Order: sequence, then structure tokens, then C-alpha cells
Amino acid sequence: MSEEKSQKEFEEVFAELFRETQEQLNSLPLQYVLDDNGEPMKAKNYCENLRLWEKNHRKDMHIVAKTMMGDYLVSTVFLFVDHGWGGHVPILWETMVFKGSNAVDLDCERCGGSREQAEAQHKRVVKRWRMKLWRQKQKRKKK
Repeated sequence: MSEEKSQKEFEEVFAELFRETQEQLNSLPLQYVLDDNGEPMKAKNYCENLRLWEKNHRKDMHIVAKTMMGDYLVSTVFLFVDHGWGGHVPILWETMVFKGSNAVDLDCERCGGSREQAEAQHKRVVKRWRMKLWRQKQKRKKK
């Protein structure tokens, strides 16, 4: 078999696998992107998802809010993939709490719905952690 024929067969097989993979990815109901207003919408197909995902990241649209409290960071972001895994309500937003440069999350809360609901979730987590940190500070004062 000639090298040219082998290359052509390889390209044909690769092209078929690529088409099949793209069809499978397009059928996944879990992919979401943000519209121009920062609201989630289902991605129509895998290629559109990649294009919009890149656009959203370039504009930092996926970042809802970041709040620093001393060494603690509360961060709320858009997830792009339904973390409810196709359940009744898509889970598309996540708020996490980190301390210092430690990449381990101390708290994690997720929600579905709109950007406004994600902003409200962020505020609730910040309030809860401010109270938690205040209580820790008060306990240290008593010692």
C-alpha cells in the first residue's frame, strides 16, 4: 500500500470520526452559553458553544461577582455546563469561597436561573461568611 493511499484512508477515517463526535456533542443538552446581556441560553451546537464561550471569557462575562474579605475570596461564576446533569432545573451558577492562594474551596453553593439569582446567591454567601468570620474573631478575643 502506498504512503499516499494510507494517508488518504487515515484522513477519511478521521473525518468520519470527527463528524460522529460533533453529532454526539451537539446532542448533549447540558451546554449553555451567555447571551449579550449575560443571561444563560442553550447552545445550539458545539461550534457555536465554543465561539460564544470564548467571547464570554474574553469579556469576563462568566464572572458574576468577586468579594474579598481579608484572606478570603467569594467568587460567583457561570458554569457553561448544567451541573444538574439534565435534571428539572439546569444548575448553571456557582459560588465558592477560597482562603489565600489555596485552591481548595471552603464552601460551594450552586443555583439555576438568571444572573440576578446568581448575584443574590453571591450576596447570601458573602453575608454568611462575614458572620462566620466575625464569630471566629470574637472567639479568639475571648481566649
